[in-house]
Amino acid sequence: MQLVQHIDLEMCPSLSEYVCTLEQINQRAPVPEPCRYYSGSPALAQQWLRPQDSATIFETSQSVYADLRRNFDVFDLGSTSTEILCTDSYTWLLNEIAKEVLSGRGLVLMDPPYDPYDIYIACNFLILKRLYDR
Repeated sequence: MQLVQHIDLEMCPSLSEYVCTLEQINQRAPVPEPCRYYSGSPALAQQWLRPQDSATIFETSQSVYADLRRNFDVFDLGSTSTEILCTDSYTWLLNEIAKEVLSGRGLVLMDPPYDPYDIYIACNFLILKRLYDR
């Protein structure tokens, strides 16, 4: 975050909003300090939800999932509209598409998995095809 101190944030509104969000999250830390902790993309995305939005956050690794849950609790990031699951997001999405639980407007934001590139690209295309066929 030292690099950000040397940038005119007024010239880059998106970066300014990002840094502001990180600082707000850090103020909730047990020892508040500006930009000491990086909360990760799930926490950032959750901060930008509108009141009528909901989020479902996935993590397949049990240990990372436990850290994610703890961070959401420590930094008071959760809300009643945020659900954190320890499961594979591709499998969950394919099952929910089949059940037609997903309806109306929505956004799916997925960090690239650590799987080989061809596996997650194939899964992305499969999900898109299922959504298109609905």
